[in-house]
Amino acid sequence: MQKLCVILALSASLFTNNALAKDTIKLNKYIETTNIDTHNYIWYVTAHTTGVDDPDVQVELDNPHPTLIAYNKRALQIAQNKSYSPKLRYIYDDLIEAQIDEIIQNSTLPSELTSDDFKNISLPTEKSFKATFTLPIQFKQGRQIRPDFNRRFARKARLYMNKICYASDKGVSINLTYKVTVSGDGRAKQIKLLRNSSDNVMAPKYTHRPLRQIPIMYPYTENGVLSKKNISYILPIRLTCP
Repeated sequence: MQKLCVILALSASLFTNNALAKDTIKLNKYIETTNIDTHNYIWYVTAHTTGVDDPDVQVELDNPHPTLIAYNKRALQIAQNKSYSPKLRYIYDDLIEAQIDEIIQNSTLPSELTSDDFKNISLPTEKSFKATFTLPIQFKQGRQIRPDFNRRFARKARLYMNKICYASDKGVSINLTYKVTVSGDGRAKQIKLLRNSSDNVMAPKYTHRPLRQIPIMYPYTENGVLSKKNISYILPIRLTCP
């Protein structure tokens, strides 16, 4: 309760100074697939951001490939279009909370702190907050299913299991087979049910939504350009009623 009161007591005038995230933030490797062998080369792009929710992003390629020029451009495009806001929001909130915690911990009477006690701290506005990211990018040869697809699909499908399964279905498995048309960005463009191992009509209905929401394959580029070609894929899905 004391901490909440302190945060509420902060005046908006405190958030006037610029602040810089001190360390470069290393992001997880971003993967696309492509039609050529890039010999496991990894592109590293540095992104300088200003702002939190809708940041201005400036990117630079740290190690351009000497011959794969189109892939150098694609790497910059990926970094420019990436959504940094969720990560920035976390870092920004964490920075402010850490500075507030430091003052509270150094105070002998935390419950009596007021906004005057925070006048000398440097907190950024959301628009002036700066951070630097490093994004590794790799282009793997051949179209590939995302290895995290099954896990992400199962997590989404759990939200609908109470609508799919009856109480008497506990432990029952439902096997569905789909023909999925996947676009160049790796998402399902068309979904057609080929087989349902049960007479449960709710299972196909409630699996369509997560299939459309979750990327099935990695994005696919041809010679460094995001492909507009679709690919058909047979996708088996198993649901187990809780």
